Amino acid sequence: MYTNINRSLFQNFPFHLVTISPWPILVSFSLLSLTLGAVLSMHGYGSFTFLLGLTSTGLGMLLWFRDIILEATYLGCHTTQVQKGLTMGVILFIVSEVFAFLSVFWAFFHSSLSPSIEIGGVWPPQGVEALSAFGIPLLNTFLLLSSGSSITYGHHALIKGDRKQAIIGGLLTIVLAIVFTALQYVEYFNATFTITDSVFGTTFYASTGLHGLTTMAPTKINICALRQSTGDSTSNIRNISNTTMQSSAVENKEKNFIIKLPKKNMYVDKRFIEWFIGFVDAEGNFNISLRNYKDNNYNSLIVTFQIGVHIDDLEVLKFIQKNLACGKISISENRCNFFVNDQASLINIIIPVFNLIKLKSSKYFQFLIFEKAINLIKNKDHVTPSGRLKIIKFYHEIKNPSLSSPYGTEDQSKNIKISNYWLGGFVDGDATFSYGHNRPRFKFENHVKEYPLFKSIMEYFQSGNVIIKKSRKNRINSNQMVTLEYYNIHFLKNVIIPLFSNFVGSELKDKQNKFNLLNSKKEKDFYLWSILVNIYYYGYNTIPEGDSLIRDITNYLNKLSTHKKSTNFISTEINLTDFNEKYNLLSNIPSPYTIKDGIRFYRNTLKLVSDKIKIVAYHDLNNKFVFSSISECSRILQIQRDIIKKYLLNGKIYISPRGHYSFKFYHS
Repeated sequence: MYTNINRSLFQNFPFHLVTISPWPILVSFSLLSLTLGAVLSMHGYGSFTFLLGLTSTGLGMLLWFRDIILEATYLGCHTTQVQKGLTMGVILFIVSEVFAFLSVFWAFFHSSLSPSIEIGGVWPPQGVEALSAFGIPLLNTFLLLSSGSSITYGHHALIKGDRKQAIIGGLLTIVLAIVFTALQYVEYFNATFTITDSVFGTTFYASTGLHGLTTMAPTKINICALRQSTGDSTSNIRNISNTTMQSSAVENKEKNFIIKLPKKNMYVDKRFIEWFIGFVDAEGNFNISLRNYKDNNYNSLIVTFQIGVHIDDLEVLKFIQKNLACGKISISENRCNFFVNDQASLINIIIPVFNLIKLKSSKYFQFLIFEKAINLIKNKDHVTPSGRLKIIKFYHEIKNPSLSSPYGTEDQSKNIKISNYWLGGFVDGDATFSYGHNRPRFKFENHVKEYPLFKSIMEYFQSGNVIIKKSRKNRINSNQMVTLEYYNIHFLKNVIIPLFSNFVGSELKDKQNKFNLLNSKKEKDFYLWSILVNIYYYGYNTIPEGDSLIRDITNYLNKLSTHKKSTNFISTEINLTDFNEKYNLLSNIPSPYTIKDGIRFYRNTLKLVSDKIKIVAYHDLNNKFVFSSISECSRILQIQRDIIKKYLLNGKIYISPRGHYSFKFYHS
C-alpha cells in the first residue's frame, strides 16, 4: 500500500492539546472591567475602570493572538481537524452576532411600530430630533457593505496565492473602516440626543455602536495585511491527491507555515526549509578548517557550511541564497558553491534552521559536531587552551570518513520521517530521472552509510528494494554504494508522476501559485522523463512515432546526465513546449493498449500487458491479501495464473477447496 506520510513535524495526532495559558482568564476579567467601566462612565463615575478594562483587554488579546499565531505557524498545531473546530467556532460567533443585531432591531420595531404613552405616543419621541436616514447612516451602510466585498476579494486572493491582491484587499478594507469610524464620530458629535434619551436614543446608539464595534475587525485585518506585505503568508497549498496514494490520517493538506528565525525581520517559508533540509542531506557539507595546523595547534579557525553543485544548478544556489538572506556563491570552472562562514549568519540563521527540522542522513552527525564548534566560537571558548583542544577534536571527527549513520541500525530507519518537500529537495540533489535497460527508471544512489535513509524512503513509497553494491574490499568504510531503483511502469505512472506533477512549476505552469517540489534542473529532467513514462504506459513505444520521440528525449536526458565538463547551462536550452507538442500529436494516435480499472490490455486481444501489477485477493470475502504481481499471488495462493487473470477480469468469485477468492486491481 502506498502511504503518503504527511504529518506535522511537531505532533503525531490531529488534535491540539493546548498548554496552560493565563490569557483566557485575563481577558475574561478584562472584559468584565471594560463592561462595568463603560456603565459607570455613562453614569458619571469616571473613566478609570473603563480605560483599565480597555487596556487590559487589548493587551490580553495581543498576547493571546501572539500565542495562537505561534501555534499555527512555528509549532504547526493547527491541523485539519483543529481547523474544523476553529471554523465551527467562527460560525457560532457569527450566529451570536446575528442574534445580537436581531435583539436591537426587535427593540426598535417594537417601540416604533406601537409607541407607548411614556414617549408621547409618537415616533420619534417628542423632543428628539432624529437624524436623516439618507445622510451619514446610508453612507456608512454602503461603506460596511463595501468593506465586506473588499475583504472577501482579499481572502480569495490569499487562497489563490496572489499576495499582491491580498494586500490590496486588506488595505482597502482598513481604509473603508477608518472612513466609517470617522463618519460615525461626526454623526455622534452632531446628534442632539444621547443614549439616555428614551428608547429611541438607546436603540440608536446600541445599533450604530454594534456596527462600530465591527470596525475592530480591521485590527486583525491590519495584522494580516502587514504579514502579507512582509511575505508572512499562511495561505494553503494542495497536497498530493491521486488514486494510488492515501492521504495521511492526520493531514490531507499541508500548510504554508512561516517561521521566524532569530534574526530581525527574517522570515522563511517552512516548505522551503523542508526542501532545503532534503537538498542539504544530498549535497551539503559542514566543514571545520584549521589554518597553519601543526603540533596540535592552529593559527586561525574557519567553520563553513557549504553546498556544491554543477554549474547547471547555479540558479538553485541563488534560490537558497535569496531565501536564507545570507551566504556567498563562488564559481570555479564547471562547479559552483554556496557557502556561509560568517559568525552572525551561522549563529542566527544556519544553526536555527537545522535545529528546526533535523537532517535525516548521516550528515546529521556532522551537524552536531559543527554546532558544538559554533557554540564554542559564540562563547569565545575556542581561544582558551581547553577550547582549542576541543576544536582540534571536532576537526578530526568531522573529517573522519568512517562516520556511520546517526540512526545506527536498519531498524532505526523507522524513526526517519519523510515529507513531500524534504523528498523534493533530496531528489533535487541525489535522485535521477533517467532511461536505462530500454525503460524509464527513477533512481537513488549514495554511500552505504545512508542505507537507513534509503530504507525509510522505500517504506514511504511502500515499494522498492534497497541494494548495497559491494566493493572488492567488502568493508563498510570503503566506497560501497546503496541504490534504490524503480522500474515498474505502474508505480512510475501512478505514484511518482502525480507526486511531482502536483508541485512542479515548469515553464508550462504558473510558478506564482505553487511552491516547487523540484527547483533544480531535475525539474526539466522530470518533465521529459514523465513523457517517457506515459509513452511506455500507453504502449506508444511499440509504434514508430513513439520510438522516434523516445530517442529524441533520451538523447537530451543522456546529454543532461553526462554533461559534466561544460560550463553551459544545458538544461535551460531545452524547449519543453516542443516535446509537449510532439507528445500531444502522438497521443492523438489510438493507443495500442486499452486501460480498464488501471489494468492495461492489448487493444485487439484484451490480453494483459503485464502481470507486474498490484492486486488484492479476498479470501472468504473477509481476509485481505495484497500482492505485487499476479505471479506472486499465484505462487503464494497456489492458484494458476490464468485462473487469477480470468477472475480478475470478470469480477466473479473463484471457488476453491481452500475457500472463496475474489481478485481486484489494488487501489490504495
